[in-house]
Amino acid sequence: AVKCRPFVGKKNRPPTQVEINICKPYLWKEIQLIKPKVIITLGAIPTRILLKLEKITMASYVGKTQAVDYMDSYILPIWHPSFLLRAGGQYTQKAIEYFKIARDLI
Repeated sequence: AVKCRPFVGKKNRPPTQVEINICKPYLWKEIQLIKPKVIITLGAIPTRILLKLEKITMASYVGKTQAVDYMDSYILPIWHPSFLLRAGGQYTQKAIEYFKIARDLI
């Protein structure tokens, strides 16, 4: 969602909408140039941006391949790595399975 880690204010915070808006044109251009078959989103923020949603509950989207009408890529939401580090165990195993799903889509 952003090109660098936010460093103003609280450390390890989600990017602000202003920071996202600054980086968004670069993200769209990269997607147009690369034309990926699958985009794996790690966490709520990139999932929300690529699915063009205002709010999101990750539980509703994790591991469910999404086709969007504005690009020829599938979007596969997975939990953010920081969540996996905290939750571990079964979530990490499920994330590995989801990466295999992405591989199979390619």
